[in-house]
Amino acid sequence: MNTEFYRQMLEIKRQKECSRRELAKECGLCYGTLIEFFNTEKPFRPLRDTTMAKIHNNLGISYEVMEDYNKQILEERGK
Repeated sequence: MNTEFYRQMLEIKRQKECSRRELAKECGLCYGTLIEFFNTEKPFRPLRDTTMAKIHNNLGISYEVMEDYNKQILEERGK
């Protein structure tokens, strides 16, 4: 995935030196949400408003970046 949101999530994960499970816990997200996000082989499910709010509030990633991610991935996968 070549999106700004994906790059920011990877950078945050590297900076915090944490696992996906630890990052999910820090954001208040279900671990499975990040498994699906980081695994490009899993079917894409757009980020919901509640998920975006948790990521924004806990990691500081803007809503615009996340909305662009949803749009770009949907376009890439032809949906």
